[in-house]
Amino acid sequence: METRQRMLAAALRLFAERGFYGASMDQIARELDLTKQALIHHFGTKEKLYGAVLVAISERLMTEAIQPTEVESASAFADAVSRIYLRTLQHREDTLLLMRELLDNRRRAAQAGTWYLKPFLDGLADLLRRDPNWQEEDEGSIFTHVYQVLGAINYFAVSTATLENMYSVEHVEAMQECFPERLRKLAMAGVDT
Repeated sequence: METRQRMLAAALRLFAERGFYGASMDQIARELDLTKQALIHHFGTKEKLYGAVLVAISERLMTEAIQPTEVESASAFADAVSRIYLRTLQHREDTLLLMRELLDNRRRAAQAGTWYLKPFLDGLADLLRRDPNWQEEDEGSIFTHVYQVLGAINYFAVSTATLENMYSVEHVEAMQECFPERLRKLAMAGVDT
């Protein structure tokens, strides 16, 4: 793995664990066995390093979730949602960081129009608009549905450890078995369901 990728991976781990305000450039540098100056040389500031981590997450989501060959398919949105769910389970740190960003970004929220995940969210909305059940719907309904589905994925993904302790590992495994089918039904649901 090249140096920049190693830096981004270490920053992702610490930002996901501690949030933007809880992780420092010194801590990230120590994890990499580098100096803080090396990080500054590559990224300039903590904000720019954090932005680079968010850009990398957004690019991975776009590449892995939205398949250009499926754009014309009526089930393209549901297919993308299924891939997002699997990806979310495989890349828990991405999910934790994105959840933290939504909770901790009060100061950065003023610049949400340029938020790194906007193209990803717009891409999902475009897939949903292609579904015959959604073609006549307004933007509010479309984006509400996108957020409901993403919310279900993220909430479940970040809750599994707590659920295992509250109930049991077997209970969560049973939920994980049922979740993809229920999620697909939610994704495919029409406006009136």
